[in-house]
Amino acid sequence: MYFYAKILLKKSPELIWSWYNSVSATLISVLLAVSIGIAIFFFQNSVIQQQNKEKYIFILNVELAATWQGLQTIDNPLNIKFEDETYSFYVVYLQSIILEEAARSGLFNKEETRTLLKLTRYISFHNMNLNLLISVIPQLNSEALTKQKIKMIWDSHIKTRNEIIKDIQIANRQFQLPDLAERIKKLPPQND
Repeated sequence: MYFYAKILLKKSPELIWSWYNSVSATLISVLLAVSIGIAIFFFQNSVIQQQNKEKYIFILNVELAATWQGLQTIDNPLNIKFEDETYSFYVVYLQSIILEEAARSGLFNKEETRTLLKLTRYISFHNMNLNLLISVIPQLNSEALTKQKIKMIWDSHIKTRNEIIKDIQIANRQFQLPDLAERIKKLPPQND
């Protein structure tokens, strides 16, 4: 381009300015078109992310409200009598797939993501404790089962249940979930 401008300047100096005007107008048009394209891309991306976030919040609202309902319906616990004590277990398997997906989506801030991950972890612990309990039930009359083992399973069950209740209340404050707030009003937390 430089050599072409030199040749044009020697042969016809008056044409150099129209040539420079054409090149500069083309460059400005290209840069403007690229910047408008980038702006439209970022705008569309933010709109799509907002729509996805709203979708996840809706799903979290339904899922956490159902989880709350399951945790607070303690009318019929599984009572295990071992030696001289009775341990009440609330056998409700909880799902954490939606929480994991929402946490991995990258649509939520650091605190919201931390709350979702904590809930996921405690739900997994809760379900593992229930599986352990189910595996121990056939051994209730066995000498291999000790009171300490039953107490350990029960303590872990109650701790994870209470942590899930606490974290659901935190999620309700963070995400402002109307269905969950309604369930919490109808069924206030019943910690053991």
